[in-house]
Amino acid sequence: GEGLVNRDELWCIDVRGTAFLWHQIRFMVAVLFMVGRGDESCEVIDALLAVETCDGKPTYAMADHTPLILYDCEFSEEQVSFEY
Repeated sequence: GEGLVNRDELWCIDVRGTAFLWHQIRFMVAVLFMVGRGDESCEVIDALLAVETCDGKPTYAMADHTPLILYDCEFSEEQVSFEY
């Protein structure tokens, strides 16, 4: 019925970058799902990415950490010095 959530769905989001803030991915996923559900318009993404006008962290709730899995990280040897 309307309003029911199928918890068996699997979503894969590939995020690439050179640095991330604490919980940034959880906030990004939360906003993407809000847009997908129709709770926010697509324009909110452009507004949040506009550093000239968006002067701080948005007030959205984070996505739940339970289903989020960090699958892989890649580092080039020129960028990171690993010490054992």
